[in-house]
Amino acid sequence: MLPLAIIVSLFSTINPGLGVPSHHIITKIKPWRGITPLGKPAKNQPKSGLASYAPLTAIENGATAVSGFPPKAQEIPAIAGTVIAETAIAGIWSGDLNAAGMQLKLEFEIKEVGTNAYRSYLSVPQQGAKDLPMDKTIIDKTKITIKSTVIGAVFEGEWDEQNRIKGVFTQNNHAFPLELVRGGTKLSRPQTPQAPLAYRFRNVQFSNSNGTCRFQGTLSTPKSGTVKGNIILFSGSGAQNRDEEIFGHKPFAVLADTFTKAGYNVLRVDDRGAG
Repeated sequence: MLPLAIIVSLFSTINPGLGVPSHHIITKIKPWRGITPLGKPAKNQPKSGLASYAPLTAIENGATAVSGFPPKAQEIPAIAGTVIAETAIAGIWSGDLNAAGMQLKLEFEIKEVGTNAYRSYLSVPQQGAKDLPMDKTIIDKTKITIKSTVIGAVFEGEWDEQNRIKGVFTQNNHAFPLELVRGGTKLSRPQTPQAPLAYRFRNVQFSNSNGTCRFQGTLSTPKSGTVKGNIILFSGSGAQNRDEEIFGHKPFAVLADTFTKAGYNVLRVDDRGAG
């Protein structure tokens, strides 16, 4: 019977150089009895404890898919404002905000949701904020206003009807000039695994013994050779997805990649309410 290593992220402290949690520890090693490497029921499944999860069920067919990582979380509906605009303004706009000597990259995504109706989302990659729904998106000819009461911020700008929006970003009564250009920001994260991968993986879901809690994750397995063991990755404090994604880094995806290449089955799991 193969051993099961359970790895938990103990601290959420970030190493500034690597952008990964500073500590990961192996807390327990015990037989993997609740599920087999391919997610089928194991014999003599116990009725309690970590191995009491019901057998894994594949969400996506095919263990050799190369689309890679978990699907994007479902978007939270925003409150659409009254919009009168040209459809050409829809898309992703980004710019650098200089505040108190610190430079932040802001990224707005403007989506068309109906006839003359739009929603906007704000991302701040350096702070790990992604797709925050804005309350209002109001466009009058070339003038655009994007507002969020949640973060107490508003952007007011003038669109040149091509590739630039010049304006002012105001938050908590502090105003900063902000110029947006078309296109998003791509962070450099060379350590993040890229397809095609040298192992099999699939998205899975499982629950506890009475079905009251359901979890989702990604199971990666070696393509060949003797499997050395089984590893489960789950985060410590704070709600995080299966990749433990923060500031554009994906520490658990990197760990899973390394362990699977070394001959281990690896299951990484979303926290409840995350992913």
